[in-house]
Amino acid sequence: MQFRFLRSLAVAAALGTVVSTAPSIAADSTVNASTSSHQGKLTVVELDLAGVRADAIPSLPSPDSVPLEDSAPAPTATTANSTGQAVIQQASFAVVAAKKQRTPHPKVLTAKLDTKPFTVLGVTWDRTSELGEVAIRYRVRESGTWTRWSGVGASDAAPDPGTPDAKSGTRGGTDPIVAVDADGLQIWAETSTGTLSGVKAVLVDPGADPVGVNATNASFQTAAATAPAKPPIISRAGWGANESLKRCSPDYSNSMVSAAVHHTASANNYLPSEVKGIIRGIYSYHTSGQRWCDIGYNFLVDRFGTIYEGRAGGITSTVVGAHTGGFNSRTIGISAIGEYGASAPAPMVESISQLIAWKFSVHHIRAGASVILVSAGGESKYPAGTSVRFNTIYGHRDAGLTACPGQNLYNQLPAIRSKVASLANASVAVSPVGTVDAYSAAPSGVKVQGWALDPEST
Repeated sequence: MQFRFLRSLAVAAALGTVVSTAPSIAADSTVNASTSSHQGKLTVVELDLAGVRADAIPSLPSPDSVPLEDSAPAPTATTANSTGQAVIQQASFAVVAAKKQRTPHPKVLTAKLDTKPFTVLGVTWDRTSELGEVAIRYRVRESGTWTRWSGVGASDAAPDPGTPDAKSGTRGGTDPIVAVDADGLQIWAETSTGTLSGVKAVLVDPGADPVGVNATNASFQTAAATAPAKPPIISRAGWGANESLKRCSPDYSNSMVSAAVHHTASANNYLPSEVKGIIRGIYSYHTSGQRWCDIGYNFLVDRFGTIYEGRAGGITSTVVGAHTGGFNSRTIGISAIGEYGASAPAPMVESISQLIAWKFSVHHIRAGASVILVSAGGESKYPAGTSVRFNTIYGHRDAGLTACPGQNLYNQLPAIRSKVASLANASVAVSPVGTVDAYSAAPSGVKVQGWALDPEST
């Protein structure tokens, strides 16, 4: 089975000690393992990696022949308007000139390791101020055959500074990588500057799917002046979320004003029966690998058009995710499961449109409009405090240095905006709008401070 890395958000829970499944290796390279099992037989194994397996260096290819996936966009062009705000222009990608092939200089290199079967893996490390760019190259064994080397860098999907996710997640890490039923692994890690320490490979076996799928009752809409109906959404219980893995209580924005579209950049050849396990793997890596509070995305959509609830806190709420570094607050994060640089299945695009239309009707957001957001910094390409004008439906690459959500899905955004506008804008125009500034206790109940406007009132 093919595999590619998943863009997602990552984190790590404390794990108990067990016997390593790795084979014996040379003294200049060490691997220790710990594991944690949870309800539903979900298992997370954390391998501590250190040292360089010197006898494996001669067989390594040039790093230039194993590029880092989904990580080489040219900076998005921006212009400043009369008020000094950064205005997003169409993202484009530069052609990189050929250069002399480099030789490998691994900071960590393992032997080929035998492992127990896993579906999702990720690599994390100690985050330090002097550490430069980290490149992780890896290969796995699937059905008895070792794959070619693939490469990933540090994840650019991240929590905003000062949020509960940022306080909980103190490690650097890759995006999650999907390799269904792999049972072997080899890791090669390099860094441009600084010392790479505390390197861990996190392997997730998602266990069995829950019995009885839990989806909300809903149906797709064509176009209407009334508010669009809620589309079918598989709940967290439906895909088997183990709620004990959450590390923090949900964090909420005062309002939602936009939606960011992502892709996980994983393989597109998964089966319907594998999706729930993949989501459990992403969730476990985010919470047990990078130590985030919860899965980073608010919603996920598979290539068949099925919608899944992501981060806990309520699907109609303003819960803050960890998906668009610098702009997580007030943004709905929706990720397409797969890699969509070359194609974007029509059922998936339709479901993304239906989901955004329903959420926009809930939060009174107009499609086809623009909104000014202030960067919180962190992993964003905009420094903290920069005011940026986004379309209310934008792609992850508009906010960060990434190819996400893939060129083809990014090309679909105008059609998604048009579809959402036809489904939801009329109802948004006649619905009361407002914002909540603060909640406080009062003798008679709860006091809500803010403002509201009813367009039909006189």
